Amino acid sequence: MSNSPFTTPPTSPITENGNNNNDENNGEDTKTSVFKISNQTITRRFVMPTEKPSWSELELKVREIFSIPSSVSPGLTYKDEDDDSITISSQIELEDFYKQVKCHDSSDNNITYKFNLVIFTPIRDYADDEHDGDNNSPADYEEHEVRICPTQ
Repeated sequence: MSNSPFTTPPTSPITENGNNNNDENNGEDTKTSVFKISNQTITRRFVMPTEKPSWSELELKVREIFSIPSSVSPGLTYKDEDDDSITISSQIELEDFYKQVKCHDSSDNNITYKFNLVIFTPIRDYADDEHDGDNNSPADYEEHEVRICPTQ
């Protein structure tokens, strides 16, 4: 008996559309990805229809499930092989993560990715605002861990 908390799927699982996974799939990627994203108080789990969703798809879903306003930018952190905390907040960084990841809790049909949520908020220099009310330079951002408790 295995010590794994995950059960082994049947050898020929039936997908949602009723097809057997051993059938031809016309070259389409049938894997899905499961994301487990935590802030300091809660963890949300959701499934994306592809193995490696884009940053824009992932960001949209994270904004939705954590009720993140458009005035701030979400990021995701993970621990790398050196136990360093790495932050993802762009397509390039996400692609780099996909290249590094070997296999996280995978089964025949999906891969599980685990992250922590961070929120980037604009840094305002109030002293500069008083002297230069017409400041058109792009905002700098500061990283904050977040405690968002969405209402559902």
